[in-house]
Amino acid sequence: MVHRDILLLTACVAVWFGVGCQPSRSPASAPAQSPSPASLSPEELQACKLAKEFLLKRDTNWGEPSQVRREETEVLPGLQGERVYLVIYPTPADELKTLGDRAVVVDLAKGRAEFVPRD
Repeated sequence: MVHRDILLLTACVAVWFGVGCQPSRSPASAPAQSPSPASLSPEELQACKLAKEFLLKRDTNWGEPSQVRREETEVLPGLQGERVYLVIYPTPADELKTLGDRAVVVDLAKGRAEFVPRD
């Protein structure tokens, strides 16, 4: 009887403290899924290509983008219009808190890419 009570108490403590449970991940620390090339439009693919070339020229490797989207607001002077895209890369949670997303803004019409300013 005592042995069973000790086992039950141990199991309750283990559940209480989450032993054997996977830690929950906040959205900021969860690994971002790269968009499938098949799901991207030709312009989004071109934006990814220009962003990758831009990063390579600057010896920066952020991996594959986690998101690509048209950017309608002016991120940098002169980078605004229908063919401007924001290419966002997975960013470590601690870096995200202090600096924001790793991102490159790409103007397909001008063939121009630039880092998005970070705080």
